[in-house]
Amino acid sequence: MSVWLFLQNTILPSYSYMMLELLGIGYDRVSIITVVQTVVSMCSLYVWGTLNARYSNKYLLLRDGRHLHPLPEQKNAST
Repeated sequence: MSVWLFLQNTILPSYSYMMLELLGIGYDRVSIITVVQTVVSMCSLYVWGTLNARYSNKYLLLRDGRHLHPLPEQKNAST
């Protein structure tokens, strides 16, 4: 996880430069995109930490999200 965060923070300035210079996106939009990316990253780390405290790593990595919180059983319409 720390390697991913390091790479993400290393590449982000180059990505911002690309958006500003090559794509012609304004500073305001680049700022909004960066803020949204940071907030989503913080929220996802919080959720991952909560799930990691509740379940084992093996369980989380081998299952998809639908198995973490099963939906309640639906009653059959014919009965």
